[in-house]
Amino acid sequence: MKQTVLAIDIMGGDQGPEATLEGVAMASKIYPNVKFKLFGDMKKSEPKLKINGSNNYEFIHTEESIKSDDEPVNALRKLKKSSMRLGINDVSSNEADGFVSAGNTGALMAISKFVLRTLNGISRPAIAGLMPTLKGQTVILDLGANVDCSNDNLVQFALMGDIFSQTVLGIQNPRIGLLNVGSELIKGNSIVKQTHSDLSKITGKINFCGFVEGNDINKGVVDVVVTD
Repeated sequence: MKQTVLAIDIMGGDQGPEATLEGVAMASKIYPNVKFKLFGDMKKSEPKLKINGSNNYEFIHTEESIKSDDEPVNALRKLKKSSMRLGINDVSSNEADGFVSAGNTGALMAISKFVLRTLNGISRPAIAGLMPTLKGQTVILDLGANVDCSNDNLVQFALMGDIFSQTVLGIQNPRIGLLNVGSELIKGNSIVKQTHSDLSKITGKINFCGFVEGNDINKGVVDVVVTD
C-alpha cells in the first residue's frame, strides 16, 4: 500500500506552531501509516517538536511565513518561500498527497488556485464544511472562498458537493439543495433563480431537490447545501 504523505503548514493559525504540532502528534497516533512533511521555522518549532517518539515526519525549514493580515495577492507574488507556498508546491510536484493549513484563507485559496489549478470545468475553488444534523452530516459549500458567485459557480459547487458527499461521507445519490430565503420558486434573487433552473436541467446527473431554507439544514433535509 502506498504511504499517504501530508504537507503541513505549521506556521499558520492563531497559535503558531504549538497547536499545529500538537495536532500532528495526535494524528500520527491515529494514522501511523501517514507521513507528515512539516513546513516552518525550526527555531520556533523545535521546543514543541515532540511527536511522541514517532519517526513518520520530515521537517522542511523556512523562515518565511504568511501572516493573517497579509494580502492574498502579495502572499502569492512575494512570499514564494513561505511555509504555505512550499507545502502547496509539494502537492503540485506529487511529493505530497494533500496540504493542510490553518493560516490565511485568502492566501491559501489564491496560491492553491495558481499552483494547483482547478479541474476542467471548475472555474473557482470552494470551501466545504460539515454541519451536524438530526440525520447525520450535511456538506455546505461555499463557506468563504468567494465573495460574489454567478449561477455557473453555484452549479459547479453543486457538482463538487455531490462528489465530496459520495467520496468522503459514503452517501450514494446525495440529495442536493440550494439555499434560499424560501422554498417557493418565486423567491430569491435572479442568480439563485437561474441556478435553480440550471440544476433542474441536470437532475439526471445529480439528485437536485430544489430550494432549502436555513432551518432545513439541521433537520438533514438534504445531504448537500449549495450557497454563495
